[in-house]
Amino acid sequence: MHVWQAEGYARVFMKSQDLPPSGLLPSTLFDGQWPSPAAIEAIMAHPRFDDAGRDAANGLVALYHGERIINQVMPDRIRYIISIFALHLHFVGRPNDPNSGLTASRLCKLCAERRICSEGRAEAMLAIMRTYGHVVPAPSKADRRLRRLVPAEPLFAWHRKRCAFFFAAAAKVMPEHADALAALDTPEFMPKFIRHLARTHAEGFHYVAYVPDVRMFFERNAGGPILMSIALAGERDDTFPPSRSVPISFTGIARSFGVSHVHVRRVVQEGVSAGLLERADSGGVAISVSPRLSAGIRRVLAAYLAHYTYCAQLACADIARESAIV
Repeated sequence: MHVWQAEGYARVFMKSQDLPPSGLLPSTLFDGQWPSPAAIEAIMAHPRFDDAGRDAANGLVALYHGERIINQVMPDRIRYIISIFALHLHFVGRPNDPNSGLTASRLCKLCAERRICSEGRAEAMLAIMRTYGHVVPAPSKADRRLRRLVPAEPLFAWHRKRCAFFFAAAAKVMPEHADALAALDTPEFMPKFIRHLARTHAEGFHYVAYVPDVRMFFERNAGGPILMSIALAGERDDTFPPSRSVPISFTGIARSFGVSHVHVRRVVQEGVSAGLLERADSGGVAISVSPRLSAGIRRVLAAYLAHYTYCAQLACADIARESAIV
């Protein structure tokens, strides 16, 4: 059974009519390449946003839990964008055009051109993806010199799992888009959704550019899940992220993501030095999230939900057009 079926999402969306709508139309979710300010404010103002934010943050933590090798060698943002660019090159490829499609050189060049990372770092991430079976060779019978790659099921499965978390969270604050979000269960949805997700990133949209206050975390190895672990550490009667100081375990977080205790402490210290986090005691085992960082966490999670919902709407529109033609 697939992950997104096992989680019971059909039941989640069946209840969506009982939730207050956000009032956002698909056309108002994005303004050019960026989530519209009105969409972000409406999502964050929704009475269920704290629940939705916790769900999305828990999803991000779960995605990186136990990923020891990748968490140690590659920052979160770079890992995600490289996988998206790989999918983008695959989808825009033309079967009979040797100058299109996914190849190592093309992917590394795209990452360097978009200033995501160096060609060498992109090549290292691609090697990891091949080791994990996320991309596999697709030799050409017509031209053996063409070393094209194709995304494999494990890569799609990773992105499906990510979608499942974000779609469930989005349904709480944008129930009027439940039909599009529920389409994750259909076989034709995922390739079309990923095509739009990849295109928007290739055109220049990045979450850390939209919310700069979270950049320093997302550009550290396991920094995103470390930040989300802190955001989730508050009591249920506290706000999300917590407005009160929260106890954290550097060792526990380190074990969760397969990184060192020293690395977690360094990420937290960088946040303290930047004025985004504050040690609530001299031992450093209790942390306070600054109002500025709290707003940044909420805003970046709202951007995730707006972006994924927007791409889901575009994917469903593609499916509808193809059905009308047939």
